[in-house]
Amino acid sequence: MPHIEQFTVKNYKVLRDITMKDIQPLTVVLGPNGCGKTTLFDAFGFLADCLQTNVKKALESRGRFRDTISRGHRGPITFEIRYRERRGKYILHNPIITYHLEIEVDKSDNPVVKCE
Repeated sequence: MPHIEQFTVKNYKVLRDITMKDIQPLTVVLGPNGCGKTTLFDAFGFLADCLQTNVKKALESRGRFRDTISRGHRGPITFEIRYRERRGKYILHNPIITYHLEIEVDKSDNPVVKCE
């Protein structure tokens, strides 16, 4: 089971540029209504949907690209996750693995993976 240590999201709904560092096995997310708590969890789900199906289907289940990108922002939606694989009880000595995904639209308004 991998241990996520850092999660970065840019231009995804209300999450314009956030990085969660030093994520622990039990992490509590607090904040006022409308600050992005639910969107943060949806970002994890969106990334999982992209990996399990594809970017187009993940976007379709949430509307269109324009509904998903932060309002008033241009450029790609970006996710970066840093994690370590767990081997037995120990994770600290395993190398950090980074997965980076950037999604934008082409001239025909179709979602494309800009960078992976």
